[in-house]
This record gives sequence, structure tokens and C-alpha cells, in this order.
Amino acid sequence: MRYLVVIDHTLGGTGLTWAVREHAHEEGDIQVDVIVPAEESETDTAQGRLDMELQRLGAEGIAANGIVVQTDPYDAIGDAAGRQRYDGIIIATHPPTISRWMHHDLPRRVERELQIPVEWIDARTDDPSEEAEINIELPRVAVDNEGPPGLSNEGQARLR
Repeated sequence: MRYLVVIDHTLGGTGLTWAVREHAHEEGDIQVDVIVPAEESETDTAQGRLDMELQRLGAEGIAANGIVVQTDPYDAIGDAAGRQRYDGIIIATHPPTISRWMHHDLPRRVERELQIPVEWIDARTDDPSEEAEINIELPRVAVDNEGPPGLSNEGQARLR
């Protein structure tokens, strides 16, 4: 069995390692190709993180190789699937509430277009010794206790 693992700048952490290990236990020997789409300015950092992820998978006895690509994740997945047949795709991102990939519905789009099963992994970690990094700046919105703007007093009362 061969899997394509696609990781945003968070990388996968222990959650991804656990998911890949589960596939290896269920299916026997598996091959994993890891791609990390990154902006040109993030290439060096992404390569260092990719190297750590490959070491983590190797320590589990999982054959893995990987590459940092400077392209959109959807295009990167399509390119990889055009060169190699995959039995499944694993996408690891930030939690859905803050992941741009999830806001663009990347897992479903990929599964629908490529007809390859896609699994999504939340890149957060439960291991306190593992660094969990979330570097997304969200816009700050002023919130008042009056409810959403434009909502009548009666509507605001129903929200409470």
C-alpha cells in the first residue's frame, strides 16, 4: 500500500505518526510519500520540519520519503497523484476553525476529483514534550455584549 501524506506548515506531529502507524499495523508494509507545500520564503523552515517528520516515521519502521514543493496544495496533490498511484491520501492541517486548507474544503475536493480516499488529521499534539506551533494571524473583531450588529433588541434578547 502506498500513501500520499500532505502536511501544511504545522507538520503532522504525533497525531500524524499515530495515523500512519495504524495504517501500517492494519495493512502491513506501507510506503509513504510526504509533500509539504510552502511559500518560497518558508522553504528552509519547511525542509527542516519535513526532515523531522521523516525521522519520526522512520523511527516507527515506516518507509517514507518527502519533498517541499512551492505550489498550491491542491495542485501539489494532483501532480503527485499524476506521477504515482496512491491507495490513500492523508492531509494534516491546523484545526478546521483556523486552517485555510479546510476553509477551502481541500480534503473533499481532492477525494471528489481524484477518486482516492482522503483522511484528514488535526495536526495538534497531545504530547506535552512536543512543540505545537500555530502561526496563523486571525483578524481581531470587536465584540460587544449586545449581540450581532443590526440585530433588534428583541433578537438580541433571544440570543441570551
